[in-house]
Formats: sequence, structure tokens, C-alpha cells
Amino acid sequence: MAKKPLGLDKSGVQKVMRKGDYFADSLGQFALNSMSGLVGLLTYFYTDKAAMAAGAVATVFKSGTG
Repeated sequence: MAKKPLGLDKSGVQKVMRKGDYFADSLGQFALNSMSGLVGLLTYFYTDKAAMAAGAVATVFKSGTG
């Protein structure tokens, strides 16, 4: 059974996403932002606190991704 058409928004533009689609997209964006923040914090820790060279940190991150 096909879903009902979404219709137009208040500006007359065809809607393409439902509320559930926005929610699912926001979960994906949250996960992506969390991983980016984690990599940034680890890079800061290794370069500034553990005194590793930036190239060495990049090599560690690259070799750990399989």
C-alpha cells in the first residue's frame, strides 16, 4: 500500500520528507557529529598532552580504520 502524497508547504513547494524522515536524519547527524568530536578531542590529547607529532597521530588513526 502506497503512502499518501505529502502535498505542498505554505510556500507552494512540494514536500519530500515526513516527520519520521527528519527524525531519522537527525539521528544520523548526531552520530556523525559525535564521532567528529571524538576524533577532534583525541587529536588534541595526543598532540598537546601526549606530545606526539601530528603526522604520527594521523598514522595511528589511519591504521586503526582497517
